[in-house]
Amino acid sequence: MTVPAGDILRIEIERIIMSKYNGAGTPLDPVDLSGQLIEFTYYQSIFEPLMRATIVVNDSVNFQYNYPLTGEEIFFSQLNQQYPNAFDSPTPWRDQRYGMIFVVENITNSIVADMGKTSSLVINLVSVESWANEFQHISLVNKASNNTLRLEQFANYIFNTYIYDELKKIFPMSLYDKYKGNQSRRLLTSGGLGGGTVQRIHTEPTQADRKGLIIPNLRPLNAITFCAKHSKAQNKDNNSYLFYENLEGFHFVTLEGKARDNKNAAYSSKRDYYYLPIRGLAQYIPALANNQNYEMKLIANVFYNQRYDTQSKNAGGYFQNRFIEINMAKQTWTKPPETDNTVENYKPILGNYKLSTTSFINSKKRTVASTSESLARVRYNINNFVNDDIPKIRDKWGKSTINATAMNQIDISIAVPPDINIIPGDVLKIHIPLLESFTDNTVPWDPIMSGFYLVSEVKNTILVDGTATTSLRLLRDGSDRFMDQTNLLATDGRVQL
Repeated sequence: MTVPAGDILRIEIERIIMSKYNGAGTPLDPVDLSGQLIEFTYYQSIFEPLMRATIVVNDSVNFQYNYPLTGEEIFFSQLNQQYPNAFDSPTPWRDQRYGMIFVVENITNSIVADMGKTSSLVINLVSVESWANEFQHISLVNKASNNTLRLEQFANYIFNTYIYDELKKIFPMSLYDKYKGNQSRRLLTSGGLGGGTVQRIHTEPTQADRKGLIIPNLRPLNAITFCAKHSKAQNKDNNSYLFYENLEGFHFVTLEGKARDNKNAAYSSKRDYYYLPIRGLAQYIPALANNQNYEMKLIANVFYNQRYDTQSKNAGGYFQNRFIEINMAKQTWTKPPETDNTVENYKPILGNYKLSTTSFINSKKRTVASTSESLARVRYNINNFVNDDIPKIRDKWGKSTINATAMNQIDISIAVPPDINIIPGDVLKIHIPLLESFTDNTVPWDPIMSGFYLVSEVKNTILVDGTATTSLRLLRDGSDRFMDQTNLLATDGRVQL
């Protein structure tokens, strides 16, 4: 019998230190919370610019008032996990360490125990960059250093100038680089801006300079998200830019590019997970039968947040989408050619086939849509700058809507053995069995629900003894078979209509 995966893949909290902030960039009165820690949970999402965390501590010395907690504390944490390389064999084992720095967002649920001698505190944390972000709003035009930049360069300029340089004034940057720059993937040492400027955001190249793009009095991280919204990739099929943070740093990339790159990466084929209602079925699956630690690849449970539905595709513009651009500077409006109304403009990223029958798709496609048609979807973009050097920048909006809607067609949450190396933006291959039956000791996989998924959110919950759970939210935009294919339940011919 194999060792349960939860015992194999422990996550060690090497340190979790709380320190006061004195306004001069030097931590004061550090306190090691390891002895009082009950649970540590951290969150990552491709839809959020910052990471968040929650810690639960047992307060037996009333440090909430004696320390005291003022809401300006800094939390340094470092995690370590040993795991089999690529989950393919029990050896070689190797360490993986990640460092994180958080600041207090709020303190909730102070629970006093019996006799009033101890209490439990729930402390909510957010990445340290939020300090610099909350201090200021910025209004500027894309003309940094007298040079117009591509928007991924402009995003990096905003981060360097208004986040990193501001943190220097209030935070010990030697600790910042130690905890958040100790992985080569975390802090890049060479950038694309010239002059030796450090590129602190992992980026995907945008199509061209955006002269005159105005940041309209936004917080710095919101300004970078604003740049992502208006960016179009050099790859014409990539349109949905995202700005987010995970354990590997900050990313300014497209949804399509991240999914395609990670799907084609060599390691993705080894990131297979299986949902088996009966664990004994593992002996009939070749990939698991010869793996003595096969439980590390088993999904504990599956929750369907949303399955494919036609109505949201209609309302969201999956099958047709129109776009009207209103330019306040020119006092004009333009309506682009009807190129985004057909479903052919949607190219599946993870699945091979669109999640609708051919008859339905053909019935809903139209060459030209009018405003009176119920399925028409009109989206507006209001520009406040005169020049736009990307002639077809407006074309991105319809395609972005189609791909974003498609990626929400299959939305599931799963729990897997703990693994700190799974981060948002990764692609996993999930095997979910058909629910009809199991015959002849075979496991038929559901061709619609099984396949490649994009990891959109990750939650790791770690107890003080190192046992942990990794919860994932996964998105998928297509299926591995045509929806027209006959279902196994309908092949016996006994049903009469």
